[in-house]
Amino acid sequence: MSAPLWLLPAFAITAAAYASVGLGGATAYAAVLSLTAVPYVQIPPLVLTLNLLVAGSAYWSFHRAGRVPYATVAPLIATSVPAAFVGGLVPLRERQFLLLLALALLVAGLRFLLGGRLHRERPAATAAVRTGTPLLAMLLPLGAGIGLLAGMTGIGGGVYLGPILLSSGWSDPKTVPAITSAFVCFNSAAGLSAQLTRIHPALDLWAPLGAAVILGALGGAVASLRWLSATWTQRVFGSALIGVAILNAAKAL
Repeated sequence: MSAPLWLLPAFAITAAAYASVGLGGATAYAAVLSLTAVPYVQIPPLVLTLNLLVAGSAYWSFHRAGRVPYATVAPLIATSVPAAFVGGLVPLRERQFLLLLALALLVAGLRFLLGGRLHRERPAATAAVRTGTPLLAMLLPLGAGIGLLAGMTGIGGGVYLGPILLSSGWSDPKTVPAITSAFVCFNSAAGLSAQLTRIHPALDLWAPLGAAVILGALGGAVASLRWLSATWTQRVFGSALIGVAILNAAKAL
C-alpha cells in the first residue's frame, strides 16, 4: 500500500508544528490516517514510528543546544518506559481510545490557552526540579502513570506531561518542549516495541511518511529554539491539542 501524495506535505507541516512544542504528533497522524484506506490495525505502529522520528529529531536538536534538563527527564523516563511497554500490550476498543484521548487533549489544550501565567508564580518549584532530588518522589510515579496511559492510547505522553509541568511550576514554556521531546521519544520506542509483538507493520508506508515528518520536525525544532516566544509556543500547543481533541471526539460520536 502506497501513501497518498497529499499525506506527505500534510504530515511534514504537522510534524513541524508539533516538534516546535516538543511533541511527536501521534494524535494528529492517527486522525488523518483514519480518513484514508489504511487499515485501523496498522495505524498504531505506523503512528508510533512517525512519533518516534519526530520527537527523536526534536530531542536531538534540543540536546545539542544544551536545553534538556536531565535531572527532570531521567527519573520520568526511568519509570515511564517500562510502563509504556506494558500499556502497549493492553488493547482498547476504538471508541474508548478516541474518547479517552479527546478528553485528555481537551483538558491539556485549555490549560495552555487559559492558564499560561501559572509557571511564573512558582519559581521555588521550578528551582527544586533543577536540583533533581526534592521532587524525585513525585517524578517517578508521574512517569509511570503517564507512561501506562500513553502506552494504552498509542502515543508518546507529552500531551499529558506538558500541562502538568507547567501547572505545577516545575518548568517553563521554553523548557517544556525539550523535556517532552525526550519523554515522547523514549515512550514511543517502548510503545512501538509492544505493538510489534502482535502486529505485522505495513513497511511500504513508513519510508515516505517517515522522510516527510523528519524534515518537518527538524524545521519545527529550529523554529522553537531560535524564533518562537514562550507565549506563542503555548498558544500553538493549546490550539493544536484542542483541534485534535475535536477531531477524535467527532469520530467517536
